Amino acid sequence: MRLEGKAALRAFLIPIIEVAESMSVTDSFQFANGVGRAQISCFLRHRTTGHVLSGTYRQRIIFKQDRVVQLEEFHDAAKVGAFWRLVNSEVDAPQPTR
Repeated sequence: MRLEGKAALRAFLIPIIEVAESMSVTDSFQFANGVGRAQISCFLRHRTTGHVLSGTYRQRIIFKQDRVVQLEEFHDAAKVGAFWRLVNSEVDAPQPTR
C-alpha cells in the first residue's frame, strides 16, 4: 500500500481510530546518512469485540534537511489481515435477540 501526503494518511487512519484504540512504543532507533530505522512495539484493541492485535513492526524514515520526506512501515501483513477478518466476521454477524 502506498499513501502520499498527510491527507491520505489521515483518511487511512481515521476509520481505524474510530473503531479501535492503540499504543505504540519505539524500542530502538538508529540514524545514519539521513535515514532512520526504528523497531516499534504496538497493540491495537477493537472497541466492540475486545480483540487485541499486538506485535512489532519496522520503520524506515528518510530525512532531507531535518524533514521527513518518506516513511516506510513493514508489518506482518498476514497477521494484520487475519485480525481484521476476525473482527469483521464478528461485527457483521447477526446478533442474538433476547
